Amino acid sequence: MNANRAIRRATFGWKRWIARYWQAQGRRILVDLHVPAKFQMTNLIGVPTGWKAYATRAAETRIADLESEHMLAMAHAEASEPSELVFAVYGGGDRVRDWCRRRSAEWIPATGRSRPL
Repeated sequence: MNANRAIRRATFGWKRWIARYWQAQGRRILVDLHVPAKFQMTNLIGVPTGWKAYATRAAETRIADLESEHMLAMAHAEASEPSELVFAVYGGGDRVRDWCRRRSAEWIPATGRSRPL
């Protein structure tokens, strides 16, 4: 195992530990799916099969990635209908908003400054 792979795995493990801690404190947890496609399966290590709450970052230029992440969430959740999931999508414009409506996903528009202060 090379160093980069070990660091990635440790990072995913740390994310899971933090999530378990917050969950024990009564927080609701969404699995972050916004990772490069080649790490999607590694990203799900430690996420129980059947987990129903996911989130990602969207942009008008990555609708295909959004679709792929949604399909991954559906499969991992063992969901037959999109309405069985909590699928939160942050950012993107009208196309992303419309995509979310068609799939019962929660669209959260990006707000704030688009350039550094």
